[in-house]
Amino acid sequence: MDFSIFDAPASPHTAPPRLTTAEPDADPESSTRSPTAHGCTGPPDIPEPPPFKRPRAAASVLPLARCFVQKHCAQTCADLRANDAASVEADLALAASFLRQDPPNHSQCRVFAERIETSTWEALLTKGWPHVCWREAYVLAQLMLCCMDTEAQDEEKALQRCDRAFILGGPCTEVCDCIALLEPAVSPPVLNGRPTDCVREDLPPAVTALRPSHPIERRRMPTHLSELRAIHTRGAAVLLEGGMDGWQAPSRWKDFHWLRAAYGHRLVPVELGRLQVGEGSGAASRGRWAERIMHLDEFVDTFLLREHLAEGEGRHAEIGYLAQHALFEQVLRQLQHDFSIPTICSLGKLKHVNAWLGPGGTVTPCHFDSYDNIFAQVVGYKYVRLFEVNQSDFMYGIKEAATGLEAQGNLSAVDVENPDLKAHPLFANAKYTDAILSPGDMLYVPAGVWHYVRSLTSSFSISFWF
Repeated sequence: MDFSIFDAPASPHTAPPRLTTAEPDADPESSTRSPTAHGCTGPPDIPEPPPFKRPRAAASVLPLARCFVQKHCAQTCADLRANDAASVEADLALAASFLRQDPPNHSQCRVFAERIETSTWEALLTKGWPHVCWREAYVLAQLMLCCMDTEAQDEEKALQRCDRAFILGGPCTEVCDCIALLEPAVSPPVLNGRPTDCVREDLPPAVTALRPSHPIERRRMPTHLSELRAIHTRGAAVLLEGGMDGWQAPSRWKDFHWLRAAYGHRLVPVELGRLQVGEGSGAASRGRWAERIMHLDEFVDTFLLREHLAEGEGRHAEIGYLAQHALFEQVLRQLQHDFSIPTICSLGKLKHVNAWLGPGGTVTPCHFDSYDNIFAQVVGYKYVRLFEVNQSDFMYGIKEAATGLEAQGNLSAVDVENPDLKAHPLFANAKYTDAILSPGDMLYVPAGVWHYVRSLTSSFSISFWF
């Protein structure tokens, strides 16, 4: 199974696949969703099907899921047995056998698939998944339940099971194919109305005084490949203007009401709180740093639209960030037509295209990545600070942890905007460049360059790793 989303180099937003919850009595089988809840604490809480339901997808989803289960079930069962998960292995084998029957025994398959869902979810919340086979079992159970739901003509619930499988299991081809089959049955047409300019076009008064003290080099996006190759070869960060000429994204995506109306019924992973550098456990400004799965409409209402109701609210008491997620593969598939892959990415092999959506006040601690990166600021404003590779001796990369965010030593222990020079005296010698990214800007960040990012307004960004 391709779970490459968790094989990417560690960064402050590439956490182990462990979700936490604030509700101690989370019930994985709950089917009600509180209108004020900030996130889901068990398997998807499913709302009533919308009135725009289209033809059923069961006939297409069933053979796809059966093929997927047939392909992966035996190996996953063997791995579960070898990792002291015999009860999950037995349930998976039985669920798969009922799915393989012709016709499938839907009621019995559902019984055992739901048992797998419950046991794997409880393990994730209490201790994390100790082996990839637990994640595989969860994905297999979700796809089997997806078949049961489509057969019961509940494509909305089936699609949200696929969302769960994608978020927790990674963008494997079969899950993406099921999403593509189910989307037309439950999704409203993408709205084409005029954007309502939810995001400020100019910096708010609270940040107009912020000026880069060591400006990053700025230049127009080159039109010739030879010029792009020269930038790539030099290996230094540069801010490129005009790279989004012709994109529809800057005008369409700034309307968060539009985004909510078109995709609010989908599930997305949201980071809550602020990760404190130097603490792999993720202690945050309010409680502990956590990740929850919630409906996109809840995320937009709670963290994006709320910012515009009170001028200058800026940093929320609780920050929510949809960070470094393959959103264009999972949810916003139709929006791939609103942007294009920057030409400079052709100088390498494109690895990941991730979305970053959140309110003002989100912070990505200083770190470096193992890939070259084009960071495209589509909507809103962000402050960035960069330290070239030759400054690494002053950055106090965290190397003690064996797993998690700090495993590769690519996360700095320094709060670069408020450094503790007693704890990190060498940081006083670090030289940096900085910039305010505006809509339409693209920042080229070579592999190994340390970078820190803070959003100044609600914003929508895309990163292209290559």
